[in-house]
Amino acid sequence: MKRIVALLMCVALMVCLIAGCGGSKVKKGDGSTFKIGLCTNALIEDYDTNAFTKWIEEQSGYNVEFQFFSTQSSEAKSQVATMIAAGEPLPDIIWGVDFGREVYTEYGDDGYFLDLKEYFDDKDGVAKAFWDRFDILPEYDQEKALRNMVNPASGAMYVLPTLQYSEIDVMDYMMCINKEWLDKLGLSMPTNLDELYNVLVAFRDRDPNGNGLKDEIPMIGNSGLSGDVVNYLINQFVYYNDAKFFNVENGKLTTPFTSNEYREGLKYANKLVSEGLLSPLSMTTGGTTLRGYICPPTDASGNINKSDMIVGCFFGHPTIVVEPNNPAAYSYVAMNYWNRCVINDNLSDYQVFITEDCENPDGAWNFLMNFYTEEAANRLRYGEKGVDWDDADENTTSFIGYKAQIKVMNQVLAQQNNSIWGSIHGTVMYYAENEVTQIENVSEWQDHLNKQFTALHDNYFGAAEKYNPKELLSAVVYTTEEHEQYDMTISNCKAHINNSRTSFVTGTLNPNKDSDWNEYLSKLNELGLSTWQSLAQKAYDRQK
Repeated sequence: MKRIVALLMCVALMVCLIAGCGGSKVKKGDGSTFKIGLCTNALIEDYDTNAFTKWIEEQSGYNVEFQFFSTQSSEAKSQVATMIAAGEPLPDIIWGVDFGREVYTEYGDDGYFLDLKEYFDDKDGVAKAFWDRFDILPEYDQEKALRNMVNPASGAMYVLPTLQYSEIDVMDYMMCINKEWLDKLGLSMPTNLDELYNVLVAFRDRDPNGNGLKDEIPMIGNSGLSGDVVNYLINQFVYYNDAKFFNVENGKLTTPFTSNEYREGLKYANKLVSEGLLSPLSMTTGGTTLRGYICPPTDASGNINKSDMIVGCFFGHPTIVVEPNNPAAYSYVAMNYWNRCVINDNLSDYQVFITEDCENPDGAWNFLMNFYTEEAANRLRYGEKGVDWDDADENTTSFIGYKAQIKVMNQVLAQQNNSIWGSIHGTVMYYAENEVTQIENVSEWQDHLNKQFTALHDNYFGAAEKYNPKELLSAVVYTTEEHEQYDMTISNCKAHINNSRTSFVTGTLNPNKDSDWNEYLSKLNELGLSTWQSLAQKAYDRQK
């Protein structure tokens, strides 16, 4: 814990020291207009009259038009592919569409996305706003970002990155339990898997909501942020980061997804599902959908019937999976962690591009540099300055004890609003979960979240420090040629691992049967696991 806390406190100090310097001023635009293609967000009332739109236009000196894609980034990715195939013009700027490194590199190599290396190289000129903020990052994060930004074969740079960090969001799974149910049934907070199992059985069999029905869902997760309950259970047996797949030991990559320990994790998860203790919806439900299970609807007075509550414990980011201010939310407290805890170091994304159809790429670059100022990052996350947030009062701290940099008066993220664009891209956003904010007039709901996050934060990093491997794998970046030759092999292996994991947990395959397990391993070898592992080792060695 001391090692992790020391690192995080060092980063916090760096942010506090550097933030006061501010970013460099960007050249004012000439009033020309850029069309931005982005994914819509149902919570945003109107993009044209949006407070951030008005601010970025005034700040930059450019005008904005919008071309809207689907709310789902995967569908937006397909929409862009259709436009390219049909020869339709692309918007000047694509903002917040997750193509994945392989696809956007291909689009760049084919000329659909501009190579921005010349702009990035002018560190004291047109790119100064970016590099001023980039320097906030610790060396590890800088190196990781550059590996993702640069094509290792050609040196081309097609993407403007979103560099983010949050001590809350790096927790790969957050778990909360219904404390009222524990108290009602005379149960203690579980401290190991056996105790967890006993608590879940009690939730299933002893009618904790008191409605006389066997309608309880003892435990549920989701496929969204911090909601992967299956990966949490696997990590009780072996460290497994399902974003990296491989582990590293003494510089050599290993495959935890073929180990006996991994299989034991699948057996445990399968047992929970087969006995009605873990909902199979955990593998398919995502985003805010979980709110309907955790939080019963309120009446006209804002109250709920406690007998309508059906969830014993849930996995997921509370600001996403719990309905704000719903009375049910206050029944849940942070659960203990008692084993390995994956640290998600992949919060940054690479989803902003200038396209070949932009007639004024110099202006588009200059426009986007405005996003890399500290104020732009705050406005994208916290809303309109002077209305939703402002500078922090002197000598104030955040809920986890860091020096406050801004004061939040009105929480807009994940709420219906006309202050932000609904997502954060193309900027540097540090401590995005109020870790360096002073919250004014803290509501009951915000106070509950603060206490929940503080407990999750302290317990999670304490367990990670004690139980995680000391050597963790960073991102593995392949060259374009490696992708072209081996992309199908890698994709097929990943898909087989993930699909089989779900099948083993839900019972389509039986992790207790040697024949099913051996078939899984055999198929993985047929798909080219040894080739993938060798390629990953080569890339890892090259990066070192």
